[in-house]
Amino acid sequence: MHTEDPHEPMPEDGSLEAVAVYPDLETAEEHALVAVAADAEIWLAAAPAEGTPGFALLTEVGQAPRLRAEVAAYEAEQDAARSVVPLEVPHFPAAPWLTFFWALSLVVVFLLQDRQPGLTDWGVSSSLGLFDLGEWWRPFTALFLHADLSHLGGNIVFGCLFAPFVARMTGGILAWTLIFVAGVAGNVFTAWLHYPEQYTALGASTAVFAALGLLTGGGILLAFLAPERAPWARVIVPLGGGVALLGWLGVGGVNTDVLAHAAGFLFGLPLGFAAQRARLSHNS
Repeated sequence: MHTEDPHEPMPEDGSLEAVAVYPDLETAEEHALVAVAADAEIWLAAAPAEGTPGFALLTEVGQAPRLRAEVAAYEAEQDAARSVVPLEVPHFPAAPWLTFFWALSLVVVFLLQDRQPGLTDWGVSSSLGLFDLGEWWRPFTALFLHADLSHLGGNIVFGCLFAPFVARMTGGILAWTLIFVAGVAGNVFTAWLHYPEQYTALGASTAVFAALGLLTGGGILLAFLAPERAPWARVIVPLGGGVALLGWLGVGGVNTDVLAHAAGFLFGLPLGFAAQRARLSHNS
């Protein structure tokens, strides 16, 4: 059916009936567009009853019930949209002081390694030391030991880059707790995979990849709950950071344990998902 301009002169032969009367022109024109979308011939006019302010939406006799249903459905959709409460994503301080003390601790331990050579042997992650000798501290202490200055520098640079974002997502104390939990879990898991063969590893990179996993896990949750916030960037950016970190350290190089990196990342994923969910639930 051809649709008329609602502002054109309307017939005066009694062939029209009112769909509805609106108190203002803006609302009348909004609902006129709904009628246009329903492929109806419509007109707008001043309210037909004397002394009644507003504007009437008119259509051909017999078409009004159909258009009233269309307008009612449109209003129901608008009411539903207005009733949706936007998801409030909490943001916390980046806690740079925690990241600073972490980086400082890595530097101090690295200097101690040079002065106390036995420190490295005592603290590296070791499959036999952990499972045969019960040296439980190794998966944690290994996160603070490094083989050389390049190894140390790469981990500090990327750790200082990503850890503040985890802190923004969960809060500083919880962020670093989760980073260390996932990092230690990654070292334990990697040692278990190698056992009963001898396996040793050191470096903060497992914890750095755990931070990437935390960010990615939180981003995955937001990707489903708040797509309007472009959360896929929260997934893609940490993954890109992981690729960059592997490139920095050198895949397959002497200081690189790709399996431990992957383990740290994979343990960080569910922790980041759960932490983000808990924060959103607490904020709702």
